[in-house]
Amino acid sequence: MSVNYLLKRTSTADKRPTAAQLDIGEIALNYEGGDPGLYFEDSNGNVRKIGPVTVGGTAPNASPAGSSGNSIGELWLDNSSGDNVLKVWDGSNWQTSASDIYTAAGSDTQVQFNNNGALAGDAGFTYNSTTNTITVDEVKGRLDGAITFTAQADQNLVLGDVVYISGASGDTPTIDKARANSATTMPAYGLVMETISSGSTGQIVTLGSLEGSGSEPLDTSGLDVNDVVYVSAATAGAWTTTKPTGEGSLLQNIGRIQRVQSSNGVIKVGGAGRSNATPNLDDGNIFIGNASNQATTQSLTAALSAQAGISSAASSVAVTIDSSGDITLSGSLGIDSGLTIGSVGSPFQATAANDAVTKSYADSTYAAGTFGINAHAAWDASAGGSYDWSTDKISEGNITSVSRTAVGKFTVNFDTDFSSADYTAVCTAGGLDHAGLTAGGRTVSILSRSAGSMDIVVERADDGANDDCEYISIMVIGTLS
Repeated sequence: MSVNYLLKRTSTADKRPTAAQLDIGEIALNYEGGDPGLYFEDSNGNVRKIGPVTVGGTAPNASPAGSSGNSIGELWLDNSSGDNVLKVWDGSNWQTSASDIYTAAGSDTQVQFNNNGALAGDAGFTYNSTTNTITVDEVKGRLDGAITFTAQADQNLVLGDVVYISGASGDTPTIDKARANSATTMPAYGLVMETISSGSTGQIVTLGSLEGSGSEPLDTSGLDVNDVVYVSAATAGAWTTTKPTGEGSLLQNIGRIQRVQSSNGVIKVGGAGRSNATPNLDDGNIFIGNASNQATTQSLTAALSAQAGISSAASSVAVTIDSSGDITLSGSLGIDSGLTIGSVGSPFQATAANDAVTKSYADSTYAAGTFGINAHAAWDASAGGSYDWSTDKISEGNITSVSRTAVGKFTVNFDTDFSSADYTAVCTAGGLDHAGLTAGGRTVSILSRSAGSMDIVVERADDGANDDCEYISIMVIGTLS
């Protein structure tokens, strides 16, 4: 025959036994569904509750039907504020400090953090579960990984495409393939980190490592670690380790090869957002400052013409300066507005055939009363008796003609007379004689002079014979009438 042992029990809500109703170690039961529990009396004469956590907006035993108060260690999940707060009775009060860390703070999507022992949230620290993105106003500390930004693609893009910022869609920048042959598609701001379809958004690596994978390869095979990566001028969106050339191509170092591999290559991206301050320079051009004090490109001949009034047709004049400071010209140098050499106006001297230095004063005006080099001429008399001023003249200024009166003798006639015969003439001669024999030095003497002309004679230094030589020149210094 079975025997049932029944505990002291009740189904009355919030009815708990008193210490007087229980012996030490004796158990009582309240099986009412709202706040059930087992109760016993401990060795100190206190009634203790054994049972499930009370869940609700009102504290357990708030309106006692039996013994008042609560059991030490009793738990209550308080949902009166809308949040579930776990509380424990310490014998005097419901304590919540241990449960506060589980109470959310702030607004939806705000990341929770410890703020002086309590949870807190902030509008500047949020998490987007759709894009798996944390947004924070400011970060201080070390970063391990690539720096990226979100952008919307103007066309389909794949990992490794080089892109520039083409515009904006709301707060999101739009991107397209960069190409170094035009300023409108430069500078590049990074390399695409993932496949992005046209109109969609994705991540662009602007600083740090871009890594390829099996599904999205980055081929760096055949290259060397530390090779410089440039934006391609030939293909939109491409990168190259060959430096673009020509002034039509902008230069931008966008990174370096970090790992060489056919699919899992790595490029260390850097240098985004700017092209080289010093661009390419075409052959024959120079950098020169403009009126805005900015560097521009110009051909050397154009710059010399604009800045110094020096011109050269088809590079016909070559200039060489040796270690002694002597200047050699191969060709003819034309000077259209006068020339001063040194401090005393040293005369020119031709040193070889076809290298005569010519001085053209075609644009000069010889004014009355002016003092200076007011007449000059150079001619070739090697034709001897066939000499003709119109064809053998090398250069002249204020000279009507130079006529040959005999072997080695010449009359120089001025266009504008000097004020008197009191002028200074510097005369030189040299080269081969008309017979083609090497001659020694020449001397040029003035036989007579007047305000309008002068007679000279050219003689060989070795034997004193008159000579029709290749190069004869005069320079007359005085005051014009």
